[in-house]
Amino acid sequence: MLRTRFLFLAVAVTSLFALPCTAGTITFGPYPDFAGWVYQTSSITLPTMFDATVHIPLDGTIHITVPDRITVRVTRAVPVFVPSYVRIKIFGDPQIEDPLSFFDIYAQDLDPVNPGTRLTGFNATNPELIPLTAETFIGVSGTEYPAPVQAVYLADLPFVVPDFDLSAFAGGSPTSIVYLAGPGNIPLRDVPEPTTLGLLVLGGLAVMRRKRT
Repeated sequence: MLRTRFLFLAVAVTSLFALPCTAGTITFGPYPDFAGWVYQTSSITLPTMFDATVHIPLDGTIHITVPDRITVRVTRAVPVFVPSYVRIKIFGDPQIEDPLSFFDIYAQDLDPVNPGTRLTGFNATNPELIPLTAETFIGVSGTEYPAPVQAVYLADLPFVVPDFDLSAFAGGSPTSIVYLAGPGNIPLRDVPEPTTLGLLVLGGLAVMRRKRT
């Protein structure tokens, strides 16, 4: 599955003040990346978009906008929904550690009228949607960052990504398969630097500091 994602990261820090020391990896999501019907074809590129405001501990926010695309084969018409997730390592006062790690889950939408509320996987023996090549993320420098893609039985998904909010899959078929793409690991030095929004890239670290308002 060839997936090219041009990464634009805008960071906005609000309600700024000094933070006590915190540490850990936090997974944010799901966020809607793609929703819609796809129809039978040997190859199609889906226009997808990661666009979310991520709330870090103690009310800081990072706004991430990631236009992206994926090429797949579709064996029969199917409503598709792609929830996206991002893992961020946080420590210090606070600091964000390299890299930002992006994930997508390609799934079938059981309720297209209310996208993303009830999800399942694709038919395991004759899947409606099939990735064609690997996923690729592209940083601001043009460097490509490959991300693995794997088919996972829905019953196994909570064990593969135990830190993900998978509540939308609660009514899905455990014997169906979803496609888990990621991690797409983007070093912070290779994201656009929003100079007016307080992102400092220092030797591979993006340091967000809140100032007292």
